[in-house]
Amino acid sequence: WDGIGRVTEDTGAIARHLAQVLALPMLDVPAIRARRFTVALDCVRGAGGTTIPALLEQLGCTVHAINTEVDGRFPRAPEPLPENLGDLSRLVRETGAAVGFAVDPDVDRLALVDETGAPIGEDYTLALAIRAVLSHAARPAVTPGTTPVAVANLSTSLAGEDAARMGGARCVRA
Repeated sequence: WDGIGRVTEDTGAIARHLAQVLALPMLDVPAIRARRFTVALDCVRGAGGTTIPALLEQLGCTVHAINTEVDGRFPRAPEPLPENLGDLSRLVRETGAAVGFAVDPDVDRLALVDETGAPIGEDYTLALAIRAVLSHAARPAVTPGTTPVAVANLSTSLAGEDAARMGGARCVRA
């Protein structure tokens, strides 16, 4: 095992990724920066602790974060389900945050907490994201005669499919 392969470090990967996120056409970076949002964040001591605080700071947000250590010692059940977001809900209320973000350990799932500290839930978060992207004037060009596609995982509720349909797209589950 110790003679196979090699380790290569890419110290610029996070910066390149964040630059690509900030360049998305549906993201109005100057408008977000002008609002100077206060946000709360729970990274569950997973991979999000290396990127999400930096992204929010580049967006001009004041960030109040918990569990940003990247050691995999989850302080709560790792899925960002409403029943696991009590600490984030409290943080939103205590800091007067406009929104709270909770991710799972590998940052492929996001749940929102509203300004009152109430969890919105992953399914609604995904539906909101689908609607935002599909309603944006700068959405990616679609080849004539084709239909835009939103992709969701198999456990997602019908809310994502409904949002896709309302935006003129179809939903594919993977």
